Amino acid sequence: MQFTNILISLVAFSFFRKACADSVPFTLLSIFSGSVLQYASIAPNEDNILQVVTPNHSTGVITDEGFFKINNNTYVYINEKDQYAVSENKCDAISGFSIRDANINFKYPFAAHNQTEGWILYSQNQSPQDIGRAIAAITSNGSFAPDFIPNTTTITTTTLSPA
Repeated sequence: MQFTNILISLVAFSFFRKACADSVPFTLLSIFSGSVLQYASIAPNEDNILQVVTPNHSTGVITDEGFFKINNNTYVYINEKDQYAVSENKCDAISGFSIRDANINFKYPFAAHNQTEGWILYSQNQSPQDIGRAIAAITSNGSFAPDFIPNTTTITTTTLSPA
């Protein structure tokens, strides 16, 4: 009887662990056929703003809570300038991210805006010259990450103050 209880506990723990897991790790890759930014990497710059870059790359996961976690220690949020930024403070993070059809899915777009420091990602267009981005989730073996829908049903967002 005791062995049966232990076995049931292990099975339940295994199920719970699987039910509350993050997505597979992936590399962030800019996708938009025919644009100057096709197949460029996406990584935080020195100001912790997400930028479309060529040599650098970041890895990410979508957490079971719907957060977009980059490089194992920072979370994506939208700053007061409507830029996608990263912070080590999970309280700054916004949830609602998922992976659908091998792309990062979110309620706001990823708009690349060309600035003197490069192409910065915004949550809305800043000018007519901005390039809408899809961010592909590519696994370490080069395949597309499978769909991932977080287990959370609540979506929190950052309230932006007027500029």
